[in-house]
Amino acid sequence: MLERLRNNWQLKLLALFFSVMLWLIVVGVEKAEITVKVPVEVFGQSPNLVVDGEVAPELDLRLYGPRTLVRGVAERRPVKQVNLKGLAAGEHVFRLGVEDISLPPWVSVVRVSPSEIRLKLVERFSRQVRVSPVIKGQPADGFELEAVTFDPPMVAVSGLQKDLAELDWIWSEQINVSGLSQSTEKLVELRRPAGRSVLVSPTTVKAIISIKAASI
Repeated sequence: MLERLRNNWQLKLLALFFSVMLWLIVVGVEKAEITVKVPVEVFGQSPNLVVDGEVAPELDLRLYGPRTLVRGVAERRPVKQVNLKGLAAGEHVFRLGVEDISLPPWVSVVRVSPSEIRLKLVERFSRQVRVSPVIKGQPADGFELEAVTFDPPMVAVSGLQKDLAELDWIWSEQINVSGLSQSTEKLVELRRPAGRSVLVSPTTVKAIISIKAASI
């Protein structure tokens, strides 16, 4: 035993010295207690399910410790993740701890608010809606826009049934026809409708832009 202690005793003594000095520095620095906003991110739910209602957008973490370390946490903006993998439709309650949030040594959590969140998972509703164009500009002189059609003409939207109840079409992003003198085709993105639960598939369609000679 004594032989083991004698081995590399200089290095061990030096390590102990630096550990004590570091502890003294941390203990001696100015302390602070501040509230850090931590965004809440839910993930992992089945593609057939959607969260009904709002989820708490962020937590208030009340932290105490050396001022520089606590401010470092605030600047880093950690994220609290809530895993919904394997959950069925229905209401669920999650206790909000900080086990998965990395905090530096000597920083402690005074309070977490809210301490839990409740969310409801419901079956995802789906339907088909038509695509409508948003036109920008005018064709070249002597020509006019005859029509804009899409391939496919209908796309699937899915989400909460209440968000889709009055959704009869999906707008395209702007289709610029400025200066066109002949028919053409373009790939265009579709605008995601209001409602955070609404998904569109596909998100890109082919716009078939028909140009004709202007009527005299």
